[in-house]
Amino acid sequence: MKWVAASSDELPAITRIFDEARAFQRAQGFIQWKDGYPSRATLLDDLEKGHGFLFTENGTVAGYVALSAGKDADYERLSHIWKHAGLYGTVHRLALGDAWRGRHLAQSLFDACESHLQAKGCTTVRIDTGVENVVMQRILERRGYENRGTHDFFPGKRIAFEKSLKKSFA
Repeated sequence: MKWVAASSDELPAITRIFDEARAFQRAQGFIQWKDGYPSRATLLDDLEKGHGFLFTENGTVAGYVALSAGKDADYERLSHIWKHAGLYGTVHRLALGDAWRGRHLAQSLFDACESHLQAKGCTTVRIDTGVENVVMQRILERRGYENRGTHDFFPGKRIAFEKSLKKSFA
């Protein structure tokens, strides 16, 4: 898997990834992302801000993620739930296409996300996921993310997670 900054040229491939991810969610019995989310405008905003990244394999787009370092409006509103202070990074809109799902890529995807955010000076990473998205919850727990409770986010109730990126030397 290769990690590259996304551009608007890849919008059709990115849209396909999200179409497949929404269909997968529905097949699993839940809806985390409603039809049309993320919108073209949301994706273009990610790209214009330099937040959109692709996971590719042999030149084919396998997945997408939006990463940012610094304040996130939803997370700032919930400032009382977070354990770690300092510059934090956020992971939003992480999705894999059907052909790459089930290949145990979560480890390398999150390694890439966390390394990128650490290189930006982040000492903590935050992410939220749907209450019914048990697959993502398990991935996050295995990666050492701490459950910070269920809260209201713009799309509804979601579980917030946080992980320190500081290396501990015991």
